[in-house]
Amino acid sequence: MAEPRFEGKLCVEWVHENGSDRRIRLVNDLCFVDGRGQRWLAKAGAVVDPAGIPRVLSWPLSDSPFTGACRRAAVVHSAACTGKLRPAREVHRMFYEALVCEGMDRSQALELYAGVRLFGPDWPAPGAPADDYDLRPQRTIDDVEAALDAMLDD
Repeated sequence: MAEPRFEGKLCVEWVHENGSDRRIRLVNDLCFVDGRGQRWLAKAGAVVDPAGIPRVLSWPLSDSPFTGACRRAAVVHSAACTGKLRPAREVHRMFYEALVCEGMDRSQALELYAGVRLFGPDWPAPGAPADDYDLRPQRTIDDVEAALDAMLDD
């Protein structure tokens, strides 16, 4: 097992556009190395939306994605979601590890991980075209209950 770590300094510029005005452009590379030694590179020049994590899930539980323990993790996660070079499940797991690496409490990081797994971006295979996945999968209360029951039942 490798020691999770970030490599590079987060340096961004705002992309000025109509609407939410939340997207940023990376000025230099930022990389997260997960516990398996996998490198997750957010390349200089990439435009990402670190606030793409549903606000109702993430912001009340933690810092905004632009501050604190969420910042670098949210940027690398957003870049990985945009690129779709690895399965969504791996991308979201990396987000959890990156949050913990940043110093977030494991239980709080687990809540954010569960949120992005349930309601965040999903795609069927690495490199799938954008129209082949649902940005916010339509989960029902029955889906969520079944997942919670399976996890919590002894």
